[in-house]
Amino acid sequence: MALHQSPDKQAIHFQTPLLQSGYNCWRIAHAQRFSMLVDADAYFSAVRAAMRTARHSIFILSWDIDSRTCLVPGEAQDGYPEPLADFLHALLDERPGLHIYVLNWDFAVLYALEREWLQSYKLAWRSSKNFSFCMDGRHPVSASHHQKIVVVDDAVAFVGGLDMTEYRWDTPEHAARHPLRKDLSNKPYGPFHDVQALVDGSAAQALGELVRERWKRASSRMPVPLCTSLDHDPWPDNVRPDLTDIDVGIARTEPSHEGRAGIFEIRQLHLDIIAGARHALFFENQYFTSGLIANALVQRLQEAAGPEVMVISPQTQSGWLEDATMGVLRARMQNRLQQADVHDRYHLYAPFLPDLENGCLNVHSKVFAMDDDVFSIGSANLSNRSMVLDTECNLVIEASGTAEEKQRIRAGIARMRNRLLAEHLATSVHQVSVAVEQTESLHAAIKALHTPGRSLRIYHPT
Repeated sequence: MALHQSPDKQAIHFQTPLLQSGYNCWRIAHAQRFSMLVDADAYFSAVRAAMRTARHSIFILSWDIDSRTCLVPGEAQDGYPEPLADFLHALLDERPGLHIYVLNWDFAVLYALEREWLQSYKLAWRSSKNFSFCMDGRHPVSASHHQKIVVVDDAVAFVGGLDMTEYRWDTPEHAARHPLRKDLSNKPYGPFHDVQALVDGSAAQALGELVRERWKRASSRMPVPLCTSLDHDPWPDNVRPDLTDIDVGIARTEPSHEGRAGIFEIRQLHLDIIAGARHALFFENQYFTSGLIANALVQRLQEAAGPEVMVISPQTQSGWLEDATMGVLRARMQNRLQQADVHDRYHLYAPFLPDLENGCLNVHSKVFAMDDDVFSIGSANLSNRSMVLDTECNLVIEASGTAEEKQRIRAGIARMRNRLLAEHLATSVHQVSVAVEQTESLHAAIKALHTPGRSLRIYHPT
């Protein structure tokens, strides 16, 4: 194990599995393969490869999508058009049995200037017999559809924080001036970090059910039924699984609306992992503003033998509006946690890129880990909106089963967490693993690996 836990604490913790269907997750379904795709270069190439093999259906659920997005900057060289909408329509032209559904948030006027013009939407997502596009407005006022899910042939599914739109593509190097990191008008934009998960098997089929239900509710139209038999494997050839033969929890947030009761599995999941942690809580998240999360962390930080808490978040929020709202809320939350941190176990870190003028990496990911035992990737921020108001989806894995199975899954969880740390610290996963093993502390490992260059810096927002 990468993080130490006494046998007694392990026994207490695993007396009952943390994931419970109908409580802190919707369903627990099996996957033969689970992969963490770090940054959009990996995700965009993988999702394009999977969609390229589609025979039955493609579902795309998004907060934002742009028809002009080229998923593989510098040309995919796979024989299909580069822009997203043209690529999808080319697939339909050669496969009469394929159906494609695109569901995008019916965005507020507040974001209108940052999005592709609605008229452009109508032209780009042109209607054809087997192509369906819907703007999702079936949510309470001020809420948003925030799930980022792609399901291909109900055989593979992608879930995480990434939308297929501009200002997202980047590589783990996050170079200050990457020649391919440009917007649609050919202007460069800053480094961007995010994470997506890829699953197959029953987990992907369950997500096929989830996206169909959302589509029916938003569009009032019935999509094609689930694909239950397939003669090919849509899993991208260049993606290696991080874990195999694994149960995956699917957790959701759905607000109360039009007589439907709200679903708050993600909120309960966060409360449960905070309460259940024995050694360390790791969060990598765009926002860190939820009062509910703050209350739960304050309680654990005040315990004499509570876990250490590590949060990685961007130094600055995206634009003046978010700085004036989410930035202020984060500063207040930080002050509360620092006052409660009587045992010096809490730090908020911001990734630092020395070649940038402001040094700030735009962290957009939504990842957490509890010890080496629970790991989650999804769309939910550590914000009040994601806990109760916006539609969200997270995938969760837990070390469970026999002692041998637990050890295998714990090792996989530790590798994925350490891979994220290695990226921010500009070092290898092996070096991070050694530092965590030797110090038995995430904070101490970061301190040991800190350099004057690219690094994680303790951040005190004001």
